[in-house]
Amino acid sequence: MNSSEDIQRASKSGRTAERPMFRRYLTIMSLGTLLLISPLAPGLLILWQGDELESLAEIIDTQSDENVLYGTAVHANELEHRLSLIASRHPDIVAMGSSRMEQFRQPYFNRSFVCLCTVMGSIEDAAPLISEMLKRHKPEFVIFGLDYWWFTKLPQGRNVHPIRANANTLTLQKILQPLNWVMAGRMTMSEASDVVTGGHPNQTLPGYRPVGLAAKIQGRGYRFDGSAMHSELLFADRPASPTQDIAKVLEKIRRGDPLYPHDAGFDPTKVGIFVDAVRRLSEEGVTVLVIVPPMLGAVVDTFSRTPAFSYVDEIRGALQQLDVTVHDFHDIRQIGSNDCEFIDDRHAGDVGNMRILLGIGIVAKPMDKLPWDQDIVSGFVERFSGRALAAFSPKKYSGTEGDFLRLGCEKDKIS
Repeated sequence: MNSSEDIQRASKSGRTAERPMFRRYLTIMSLGTLLLISPLAPGLLILWQGDELESLAEIIDTQSDENVLYGTAVHANELEHRLSLIASRHPDIVAMGSSRMEQFRQPYFNRSFVCLCTVMGSIEDAAPLISEMLKRHKPEFVIFGLDYWWFTKLPQGRNVHPIRANANTLTLQKILQPLNWVMAGRMTMSEASDVVTGGHPNQTLPGYRPVGLAAKIQGRGYRFDGSAMHSELLFADRPASPTQDIAKVLEKIRRGDPLYPHDAGFDPTKVGIFVDAVRRLSEEGVTVLVIVPPMLGAVVDTFSRTPAFSYVDEIRGALQQLDVTVHDFHDIRQIGSNDCEFIDDRHAGDVGNMRILLGIGIVAKPMDKLPWDQDIVSGFVERFSGRALAAFSPKKYSGTEGDFLRLGCEKDKIS
């Protein structure tokens, strides 16, 4: 027979186990009550607990901790954030370009680095972006990534806009966004509850401190050096975005989807804009390394078989005729990579980008002082070969990189 003390201990243990569930219940009920009282209160509470009310200056200061991952879900502040990182870190190396450059990271280099990436939508963005960068800091090296579609006859979007003093200003639309997400099913009540109680639903990045709702819920954001982390893509075991569904991508190419237009042509005047941008940097004493980032091998092969994409090779050929050296990695398989090292149809992962550095180093002149060590980078490539993610600090990650492209890629648990 149990003693009275045993019964009391069992009762106390049961109550203790129930407390987290009861707190979650209370939180969800409280959010529902707040929603009835005021449509603004839940949004403000979620934004506050999600670190979305912090100013950009506070974010940059927070990212002096290299383990902070900043991913906002409400502020369109990519340009201001990257330029603020440059002003704060005064890097020796800057990578510049579209999202296809955002996997360049500090560990590749032996000098300080910031990725001024995801901020160019066209070659016309180059001149104003360079001006904004030079107002804040002049790096010694710029790795300039060129997207081939910037040189077509089609109009391209412009991403570089007048810099806002505080891009994180709160607006009514931003306050209402969490409510809209819940109603649209884009954020669950459980996720909202986790954020409000000080947690973060995404458990794939235990070594990172997530700041911002996208970082907390999806594990998506930007590191201290401006490089991107997309755990919602990397740790999926199936396509997590349309650009990872390769069968559908190839069908879009066949149809001439707006992302893959047929017969887009070549506009030589845009080459002149590019040359002027490189000249501006060179006149400032900056060493410019120009690259054409890679496309997935399956995409490259489809282009080669489709006459409507002959303009891609025409553009690449024109870039090789310039006085400016352009390192063309459109087909990265030529330097040992494969499609398992891609995140999606047009974004190489960490390993692919390190192979690019090795490729540049192979053709570099002996007197060139490149800001990375070929032997060290080669060791990283050998260590992480076949993956998109280079887990330099394995304890920061939990789980296994997925075969998200469904290519039969075998990827071991991160260790």
